[in-house]
Amino acid sequence: ICGKEMLEDLCQKLTPIEDGFEIDIDRIFDCINKLSENQKYYKTTRGSHAALIFDDQLKVISFAEDIGRHNALDKAIGKALLAGKLARARILVLSSRVSYEMLQKAARAHLPVIISDSRPTAFAAEMAKALNMTLTFPSEESELIIVCGEQRIVRE
Repeated sequence: ICGKEMLEDLCQKLTPIEDGFEIDIDRIFDCINKLSENQKYYKTTRGSHAALIFDDQLKVISFAEDIGRHNALDKAIGKALLAGKLARARILVLSSRVSYEMLQKAARAHLPVIISDSRPTAFAAEMAKALNMTLTFPSEESELIIVCGEQRIVRE
């Protein structure tokens, strides 16, 4: 899947995220650390993925771990939905790269900020920008690469 026409077709079915939520850049690293703290299967298998969802106060709404990155995300969103907390969800932290399919799922859940453990695909980055989402990942322990949506990240 590639091309501007395909991106427009996919984005027509999704609602762009509204501005208003902001997060301090230092708190992003707290969210990343919280993901690894919650991963119990990864520590023993080195082969699972995880998804962690926070609200606007950076309280954990849901967490899921699975061998498949898509399954982990589906489970985390499903848990938040079933608990009646999805409307409060603001930040998604993923242990894996973000593909356009993962980004679509986050957009359907109206999650404005996605933090991933690695670089997103180019198509996911284009889609995130088109949907006014914030997409970022750490490049080193104290450095952050902001792919798009930098208006939500507060720097000192």
